[in-house]
Amino acid sequence: MSKETTQEDATNETAAETQPQGIPITTKIATLKEIEMEAIKSSVERNKWNMTTTAEELGISRMTLYRKLEQYGLRGKN
Repeated sequence: MSKETTQEDATNETAAETQPQGIPITTKIATLKEIEMEAIKSSVERNKWNMTTTAEELGISRMTLYRKLEQYGLRGKN
């Protein structure tokens, strides 16, 4: 690296060198909300919409589960 190389350039070069072949650097990383929504959706479906079992599986109260279902638009059986 030359002295003119910025810290950002050095970071980008390092990231490019460490990426597995075939995976672009711009691969989107899921947000925490997306991960939570998918966990809730999967658990609800796996437990056949039994809210008590789903809440226990997720380690949250039933009221929290209902609130999150509303928040993510996952109310009702699809």
